[in-house]
Amino acid sequence: MERVEEAFSQRVLSGLSSGEGLVKGISLKDGELSLPGDVRRYLALIPEFASLLSVMKREGNTMSSILREA
Repeated sequence: MERVEEAFSQRVLSGLSSGEGLVKGISLKDGELSLPGDVRRYLALIPEFASLLSVMKREGNTMSSILREA
């Protein structure tokens, strides 16, 4: 992947437990500029699907709605 996209390893998100965490992970960082036409790519790494399902069942968790919107 590094051959195709420089610094791809910095775009891998793991340990996600809420929709808010996902949004924060893909949001622009302080001082980072976004130009028109910029393409932002990320890989959300959740090794076990069952853990995602259990996170989404928690009271008040927004992960399910955020993933559906994505």
